[in-house]
Amino acid sequence: MTLSEVLPRIVVGEPNAVRAVASMMGPLGGGLVTLRLDEARRQQDLWDVLPGMLELNPPLGPGLVWQALGDSMFEALVDLDVPAVAVVIPNLEPLARTRPRDCANFLDELCDVGGSLGSRSGGRRRVDFIALVGLSPRAHRRVARRVRRSL
Repeated sequence: MTLSEVLPRIVVGEPNAVRAVASMMGPLGGGLVTLRLDEARRQQDLWDVLPGMLELNPPLGPGLVWQALGDSMFEALVDLDVPAVAVVIPNLEPLARTRPRDCANFLDELCDVGGSLGSRSGGRRRVDFIALVGLSPRAHRRVARRVRRSL
């Protein structure tokens, strides 16, 4: 099983390949969001670094609640006011290696964010979404086994 099979809108590739693709995506302008999570090794690390990369709305509180992160990321991406968003995470390897469950939960929330952006509910316009994530094949397999979704 691959992550793309259970998490639509998430495309996984080798970290170097994801970096190369991201460098060619420059013309997307405001719709390109790069999250450099090379130092994230646990859930708390995500809470520490994401607010410096993305204007989370509302800001994350002291509790480590995945749904709260997803809601804040959704609002931040909607606030970009662009027709399409590409989230690029060049290297999620450290988190996948040390805490594969945290990595799976993060990607699950990111997929939910993409699904919400792609719907027209709540009077909001539809926003196309894709996430490119850098993971080695081994880390990819470890994380895919821990994703909450069922086929």
